[in-house]
Amino acid sequence: MANSGKLLSKRNLKKLRPLFGPSPVLSTERHVDYDNLYNQHVAHFEPKNVFEVMLLTHMVNAVWLIKRYMRHQTLGIERWYQQSLAFQAKRKKSQDDKKESLAYSCAEAMTSKPADIMQLMMLEDVVDKMRGDCREIVERKPSELAHNRALELGSAFQEQLDKWINSAMARFYKTLEALDQYRAGLGERLGRLTDQIIDAECKEIVTQESATPAMAASDQPAT
Repeated sequence: MANSGKLLSKRNLKKLRPLFGPSPVLSTERHVDYDNLYNQHVAHFEPKNVFEVMLLTHMVNAVWLIKRYMRHQTLGIERWYQQSLAFQAKRKKSQDDKKESLAYSCAEAMTSKPADIMQLMMLEDVVDKMRGDCREIVERKPSELAHNRALELGSAFQEQLDKWINSAMARFYKTLEALDQYRAGLGERLGRLTDQIIDAECKEIVTQESATPAMAASDQPAT
């Protein structure tokens, strides 16, 4: 409780942070973003002791997880869309491989007659077109309907992310409430202590003032 009303210095705050474990930053995330989020919370809440730093760290970690889960909700839709494209391209390639194999079988059966050569050239054009169709599927620009379908396919994952977001938000607000209650209780105790000190000083002043006239009267000579 000592120094509870005094802000922690940046140096002391930096020493306290490692006490609560490493930052929950993945290799695909940036430590600088987490540090910015942490520093913003420090500037707003102004922690005064190790207990408040602990609560503040839990709050920042909860916000960081919320940001992650919301980001992965979008990534989940994109992932399902990309998987859908990959499945379509794979199926198309399987169909084209069968057609290409049939085309080569027909080409081998042909003779060197001009008419047959023309048919062979047409078969080669068909094979080239089939290869282009596979590339078109992979490079296809997504549509709103395609993303809607991807959202439907990944609905179970989206629901799980919603549960994780709600859980992290609940932890954030419970920690915020704990910090508020801690500060309110500490402030009340400090207020009572301050009132006691003021009352004691007032009583001492009143006692001194009441005693001063009597002393002055005893100093006067008797008539």
